[in-house]
Amino acid sequence: MVDFWKRRDEHREMLSHFLATQQPLVMLEESRGNLGDGLIREGMHHLLEHTGLAYETVTDDLRLADSASKTLLLRGGGGYDQLFHAYFPAVVLRAAPLYRQVVILPASYDPSEPIVKQCLEQPNVFAMAREMQSFMSLAPFGRRLAALDCAIYHRRFTPQAAASAAGDGMLLVLRGDKGSPLVAKSLKPNPMLNDDIGATASDVNDWLSRIDSARTIVTDRMHVAVAAILLGKKVVMVNPYDNKMPSYRAFTFGESFSERIEERTVEWLAAEGLAVPLIA
Repeated sequence: MVDFWKRRDEHREMLSHFLATQQPLVMLEESRGNLGDGLIREGMHHLLEHTGLAYETVTDDLRLADSASKTLLLRGGGGYDQLFHAYFPAVVLRAAPLYRQVVILPASYDPSEPIVKQCLEQPNVFAMAREMQSFMSLAPFGRRLAALDCAIYHRRFTPQAAASAAGDGMLLVLRGDKGSPLVAKSLKPNPMLNDDIGATASDVNDWLSRIDSARTIVTDRMHVAVAAILLGKKVVMVNPYDNKMPSYRAFTFGESFSERIEERTVEWLAAEGLAVPLIA
């Protein structure tokens, strides 16, 4: 079994070497999404700190002197998938004529969406995938790399934290947005038990602390599961709307931490009283 921490170090070095070839670097600063996306942003910053490479930042107006000689870095996440593609593909299409290259850090993709396909077709766009289902979908575009999600580079995630058994009780974190897998089954999260911390926590530190305070996490949110795994929790994962969580887990963790991870279904949530009938 490949040790996760060794693999993380190898991928971090691979990304460091790749980014070194792309200088000068510019990073888009944005605050879209929930606090799981904030974990990706902070992990991206921690990755760049590790590389020691200098970089500028730019807001989403993308205006920067001499941009034609520079590489724009966009954080990864779910911003190129079937439901949540309203912002990032449009940024790519605006940025491609302005920058020498646009690099999308590890993300999930659904090129069946026309605007996602259009942004990936730009000749100076280089896309990284955070799981193999998305990596295979990038094959027609040529410029691709499979790499671990930047969220795992958050400095709070250490071997010592992952070995911890601290915490008490269960934290139920089920999404309440359009990505919920419950609606198709006429269900909703049990409102007496659910805490969708991506919406209720004050910031990423609070979000992580809430996860760290529990012993068991039940969730259909990918980055809640990632953080819980790397903070030493027992994790019950329910596959969300895009069916990419098993692909993400297999690519990111392999068999590491498998003794603490269970994969369950929406039906299991209902049987356990964690999901209840959706009443119009």
